[in-house]
Amino acid sequence: MAWTKVSDGVAQAYTFYGLRGWLLFFYVIVTAGFVMACVSITSLLISGAPLFSEGEGGSIYLSLAYIVLTFPFLVLVRTYNSKMPHAATAMIAGNYVFSVIDVFYRSGWQWTSWQNLAIPFIGSALLVWYFWSSKRVNATYRRRVPEEYAEWAETGIPYKGFVIPHNQEIYWFRGKEFATLEALHQHIDKIVK
Repeated sequence: MAWTKVSDGVAQAYTFYGLRGWLLFFYVIVTAGFVMACVSITSLLISGAPLFSEGEGGSIYLSLAYIVLTFPFLVLVRTYNSKMPHAATAMIAGNYVFSVIDVFYRSGWQWTSWQNLAIPFIGSALLVWYFWSSKRVNATYRRRVPEEYAEWAETGIPYKGFVIPHNQEIYWFRGKEFATLEALHQHIDKIVK
């Protein structure tokens, strides 16, 4: 798909702008994992158990790595920062590497099987692909939209920080069509107060 860099107003008016859909689902999963990693380390600290004992060493290292790798992602997602796809890629790749190390650690550094490496690798590769090719991620974080949408937006009508694309007498705003400009303004007025 051909992408065109656009202004914030055009990107925000695009149908797939915002923390919704699969991006929101992934954000919730990562946040839950972050909280669980924090809770597991905190529970060990409260219990007074040694953090890096022989039996718990792998999971503690994984929890610490998960916290360090996911924190930048969690911050950048909520601030709509353009570095978010980079943080997501680093988080996914880092977590894959640490999970592979954990697999070998738990097996006594012996080769186990291709499944222990291939299945997480395929999942990680799909997630990285999503963060670089998704319409939602491109519009929300990279301020890029498909070329055909950008062409309509060039003649767009500015209103309250948004640029509303239109084609003849139909106006679009976040996936909804409006027959009149007044109806569109009323809709935006409800959102922006």
